[in-house]
Amino acid sequence: MQALGGLAVSVSAATAACERLFEVLDTRPAVTRSPRAESGVRPAYGTGPGVVTLDNVGFSYPGGDRRIVTGLGFTAYPGQLVLIDGPSGSGKSTLAKLLLRFYDPTEGRILLDGRDITGLPLRRLRELVTLVPQDPMLLDGTIRENIAYGRPGADERSVLRAAATADVDDFVRRLADGYDTPVGPAGRQLSGGQQRRVAIARALVRDTPVLVLDEPTTGLDAESARRVMEPLRRLMASRTTFLITHDPQLAAQADAVLPVGPPPEPLDVPAYGGRAKVV
Repeated sequence: MQALGGLAVSVSAATAACERLFEVLDTRPAVTRSPRAESGVRPAYGTGPGVVTLDNVGFSYPGGDRRIVTGLGFTAYPGQLVLIDGPSGSGKSTLAKLLLRFYDPTEGRILLDGRDITGLPLRRLRELVTLVPQDPMLLDGTIRENIAYGRPGADERSVLRAAATADVDDFVRRLADGYDTPVGPAGRQLSGGQQRRVAIARALVRDTPVLVLDEPTTGLDAESARRVMEPLRRLMASRTTFLITHDPQLAAQADAVLPVGPPPEPLDVPAYGGRAKVV
């Protein structure tokens, strides 16, 4: 009877989870392809050098009345490391979402090699921009499969070359199953530093001209951070790189700083005894 009672609870939880899953699957994308892409006319673009231009970009989340970023104007060039600077909640990660078109700017536009990114099919745009998130998204497969996932159809040589460059080969050689070692759900069989290096190897396999790094050393000790930064420097070479970080050592390496955030709001300071008083 106790087991049957527990089964009823499990069925109820599973039903709620399935409803949420179908809700996510039925969600329409927040962005759509441009009329130019819908017409079937493919613009004459290549991989290009990776010049990224923000042309008076402003953004507010749908349904929100708070402007996250405003008036961003900036051009980043290949080989540059651009620090995206601002306090927590200022819109640093939001800018990364705009570069990948998870959202479109509510004002202004973003150009890649002189072309508005809304004129590119989403699949093509995301073949040109790589995001290495703060929490590496590893799948429940082998180390080899997680690296190759960066570019479907990548051959063994490309995977092994990326692994060696990202310093993955160093710890894989000590594993009994080598590159066939399962990483477990969400990569739990690997340490935080190892997960980051696998994510960097995946980014190397992608080999895109634009790179976005979101807090690459957060939560790592000094030695693990050093092991992660060495392959990151190789990954950033000759690419246009945007770096979101609070690490002062990484910030010191930036070639340019892009401050983000909403415009300052005027303080509503009440008068008190003939003088201003902040409550």
